[in-house]
Amino acid sequence: PQSGSIVLNNYIKALKDHGWSDEKILDDFKSGRASNAPFWIQRQSRFIHIEYFALRDEKGEYLGTLEVSQDLTDLRKLEGEKRILSYTARD
Repeated sequence: PQSGSIVLNNYIKALKDHGWSDEKILDDFKSGRASNAPFWIQRQSRFIHIEYFALRDEKGEYLGTLEVSQDLTDLRKLEGEKRILSYTARD
C-alpha cells in the first residue's frame, strides 16, 4: 500500500485538476464562507475520505485548519449491527 503522504499528494493534485486549491479552501475558511470541506477519492482499491475543518475561537475568529484523512475501505464493507462495547487491543 501507498503511504499516506503519497496518497494525499496525489489527491491534492486531483483537486487542483478540478479547479480546487488549498488557497481557495483557506480563503473560504478565513472569510467565514465555509467551515468544512469534505472530499473522497478512490485510489487503487482504497476509499479515502479527507476533510478539512476551520478551527475558530469562541468569537468565531479563524485560528487554523485541521485536516482529517481516513481510509474507509474496510468500514464500507461492514454489515449488520454491533451494539456491544468492545476495545481494540493496543500494540
